[in-house]
Amino acid sequence: MKSRALSLIILWMVWMVWMPFSLPAQITEVMRAVREGNAAQIAEHLSATVEVATPDYAGNFGQRQAREILAGFFNGQRPTELVQRSLVETNGARHYIGQVRMQGGQAYRVVIQTFRDAQSQRELVRVIRFENER
Repeated sequence: MKSRALSLIILWMVWMVWMPFSLPAQITEVMRAVREGNAAQIAEHLSATVEVATPDYAGNFGQRQAREILAGFFNGQRPTELVQRSLVETNGARHYIGQVRMQGGQAYRVVIQTFRDAQSQRELVRVIRFENER
């Protein structure tokens, strides 16, 4: 009985430590798509209007145009690694910051901001930026 209680306490403690660092399913899918350089998969999670920034483009775009911009970005260079730096939630929005390395050795800081869309009940990407690492 004591060992079962102890096991449950340890399990609860591990869950309490790990749970704040777990990512929502949709942001996990977006990050997997970034790691794979899959613009079509990222586009499935974009809001109707999204702020996109790459070394070649920056601005607010519709889903289709954002997908084309991301496809062009990934077409010129394929990701090899994605490292999570932080995930912060403020006022219902999540801000993900990571670093993505490309085949040619270039590294980019990736910033993704999501929000919970009341209509679709999904977490959608409002901002996705790839900034040159210095």
